[in-house]
Amino acid sequence: MNILNMRLPTCREYDALVDATGGSNSIMHWEKMFSWCKNGDPGDSSPRAARGYSSALNWFIFDAMYRYVDVGFRPAFDKPNSDVSDGTLTTVGTLYMDGKPVKVPQNPTRNGDVLDYIPGAKLEFRKAMNDAAYQVRAIKVGDVLIADRVLLRSISWVDLAGEAVIKALPSQPNLSSKEMQTFQELFGKYCQQEASRGHCEPDACAFCPVNLAYTEIFEANSSLFMFPMQ
Repeated sequence: MNILNMRLPTCREYDALVDATGGSNSIMHWEKMFSWCKNGDPGDSSPRAARGYSSALNWFIFDAMYRYVDVGFRPAFDKPNSDVSDGTLTTVGTLYMDGKPVKVPQNPTRNGDVLDYIPGAKLEFRKAMNDAAYQVRAIKVGDVLIADRVLLRSISWVDLAGEAVIKALPSQPNLSSKEMQTFQELFGKYCQQEASRGHCEPDACAFCPVNLAYTEIFEANSSLFMFPMQ
């Protein structure tokens, strides 16, 4: 398999993962560990969604800078359509932190063997090592592969934003091609305008109203925003 770009799953994709696995903890390992999702409260740039811990579909929100042993990084990977059925487990590669391979936890809970993220460390995803202990497995859900467990804990949403893991979310707009082109050109224009005026801080895209508006439109996730904790 080609090396895949990793990102955070959206809450919609996480829900699809639960559907594909029947919410089985033995398959998708949600128990006693929250997984960050791309989505956050649309009325506040700070709270961000985390899923799991007490049930497969459980919702919770944390401050974007929250870093503790009970919330972690479960990567998603975009993959072209294939004949493989949803729910199929596939080896996708090996995660590296500051150039060192990350061992896949066998007890991916807050009190288990999930490795703590080193603040500021660089995260990379590479070809799978021959050693099975470092081979990340992911579950196919539509056109997406989602890791079957959290791979790192004590990592904040902001940490992941700095790694560009959050910015890598693919667009799934419910717009015509002409509308999409117009919106993308406008957002690109205003993004450059804010940068040229010195309004942007390094790694601050997660808090930028232009970026948040772009995300809300192009994720087409309005159905998720029905109650405050989303």
